[in-house]
Order: sequence, then C-alpha cells, then structure tokens
Amino acid sequence: MTRKLYYEDAYLFEFDARVLDCKENGGAFEVLLDATAFFPGGGGQPADKGVIASARVTGMRETDADVFHICDAPLAAGSRVACAVERDFRLANMRRHTGEHIFTGVTHAETSLDNVGFHIGEDYVTVDFNGDIPPQTLSTIERLANETVMACKPVNAFFPSCDELENMAYRSKKEIGEGIRIVAIPACDACACCGIHVSTTGEVGMIKVLTCARYKSGVRILLKIAADALADYGERVQTVQAVSALLSAPPQQAAPAVEKLISERDALRRENLRWKLLAFERRIAGLSAENCFVFEENLEPAELSECCSMLCERAQVAGVFSGTDGEIRYCLGSNTTDVREFGRRLNDAFGGSGGGKPGRVQGRLNALRGQVEGFLRANACGSEVLFL
Repeated sequence: MTRKLYYEDAYLFEFDARVLDCKENGGAFEVLLDATAFFPGGGGQPADKGVIASARVTGMRETDADVFHICDAPLAAGSRVACAVERDFRLANMRRHTGEHIFTGVTHAETSLDNVGFHIGEDYVTVDFNGDIPPQTLSTIERLANETVMACKPVNAFFPSCDELENMAYRSKKEIGEGIRIVAIPACDACACCGIHVSTTGEVGMIKVLTCARYKSGVRILLKIAADALADYGERVQTVQAVSALLSAPPQQAAPAVEKLISERDALRRENLRWKLLAFERRIAGLSAENCFVFEENLEPAELSECCSMLCERAQVAGVFSGTDGEIRYCLGSNTTDVREFGRRLNDAFGGSGGGKPGRVQGRLNALRGQVEGFLRANACGSEVLFL
C-alpha cells in the first residue's frame, strides 16, 4: 500500500521514497513507491507533475491501495530516490480547487442548486449546476465567494468516523462508500472530496465569473481563480487601454465611444443602401419580363433581398445575384409563384445552400457567373428570360 503523503501535507513538494516496483508499459515505466506526495488526480483536479530521481513523471494511475507514477525512464527496484513535485503547478491547482469549493458552497446556499460537473483547465475552472442562475443572483454569489476568500477561513480536510459522518451535512455528487474524505470551510461549505486544497481561503486570492451559459438542463459557469484571475484582469486592462488610445477617449468612456462609432457606421450603411437602391431602381426602370435576373456587385444579403423585392414588381420570377466567381450569393423571389423548388434545384446544381419561404429564397452557390446564367436560361419558367 502506498503511503499518501499528499493527504498528510499538501505543501510537501520534496521527499525521499523507496522504489517498490518498476514495470515497462507501452514505452513508459510504471513506478510504485512506498510513499508519495504526487497527487494522482481525481475529483476534477489534474494529477501532479515532477521528477523521481532523473525520471520525469508524465502521468499517474491509482488503484484502491497503490499509486503508480508513469515515468519516462526506469528506476531500480529497492533504490532510495529523491522526488520533487512541480510546485507551481500543484499550488495553482490547489487554489483553483479550493476556489471552486467556495463558489459552489455559496451557490448551493443561495440557490439550493447542486454542482453536477467540475473541471480544472490549464488556466480556468468550469462548474456545472442543475438549474438556472439569474445574473443578479450570480453577482451576489461572486461577491459572497470573494468575501469568504478575504475572511481567510481555515480549509479543513479530514476523514470523519462513521458516527461523525451520520450527523454531518455535506455535499456529494455521487454515493460514496467507506473512507469518505471531507473538505470543510466554516460557514461556507462541506463536501466529500479527494482533491488537494490550500490551508486557508485567503490563499485563493480572487474568484471571477467570466461566463454563464446554458448547458444541458442547467448552466455551465466559467471561472478565473487566483493567478488566473489576475492574469485575465491584466489582459483586459491592456485591451481596454489599447481601445481607449485608438478612440482617443478615456478608458471609462471607451464603451460609449464605441457605441457612437457603431451608430455612425449604421447611419452610413443606411445611407449607402439608400443610394444603392436608387441606383438599382434606375437600372431596372422600364423593365418588364416573365423572368428577370440581375447580377450586381458588392451586395450584402439584406441588400439582395431589397433589390429582389423591387425586381419582383417587374417580373413574374426575379433573381438578384452578387459576389465573386466561385462564391455567389443570391435571392430569388416572386409575388405570384412559389420559388422554393427552383431554389432547391439551383442549390443542387452548384453545391449551394439556402432556403426560405414560397415567395423568397436566399442562398449561396459554388459556381461561376457563366454557369449560373446557363442554368437560369435552361431552367427558368416560361420562354422569356432577361439578364442584366
């Protein structure tokens, strides 16, 4: 049985141990020590990294009694070896994990929702809950979680007796048998957990909610915790400062300045569309045909639709096309005829996509203009086909 030093002292990063066994497996070597401070991973927390003698630990595997270290070099059975856990990696994951417990404990207290999924990434944490959390409630949870951090409360990890466990309220995502390990934070959370944690909440530093998105029957929340939150804040400050400089506006006025630019852009787009439609109206003035198809440069999807509506007043079936050879956007329309089947055949002929309603179909084609014109001449309803 491996002695699990990581449960005795979560801050033990260097230790000596005896190699009990070493077996090759798929080009790597599974090393069994009599004692280890390498956390093998579990409860959403990644396994530790580090070195044993001259061998690098690249992975971990745990059975009921033993912890195996996947190494890139063999170690002699019976030898005494110096071991070193990668300190920064371990501490970062401890802080992230404790931060998740704080956030989940506060969320459960405020909403009665359960944590149904948890993952520690390279620089983030995600937590899944089995219900919705309104934005205002989420802001309250974030504030209360950070107040718990600043209170520097102790984080206690222990194996309670069966009698103690029967009288204890704690969270657990699944049924657990004997040997339950509890991680408890006073007046915040108690949870069954096999992970490694910091000793006080103050070591977490900061908990910041970035996103809350629908996930399955509940929500998935993306968190930045500890140094990850600080780094993310630094990146956002740099971005705001860069945008502020481009706008010649103070950082606090960056959002209103962007809104003003967007408003001015939209006004210019509307004016541009007005002139485009006037030019298009003059181009088709006096036209009258059974089928009329127009190829126009630089039209956006909404502009295609507007131009097609104008052309439908002059033709039984109208079509407006725009784009470059190889990627042509189109809008087919009619005030009297269902053009959906015509649009489907057009898409089928040129590997296109799109759809719509009886009187209006829009899509995109992988074709050359000449190919499209040939198809329209051969497949348009009626004998009169006019091209512009």
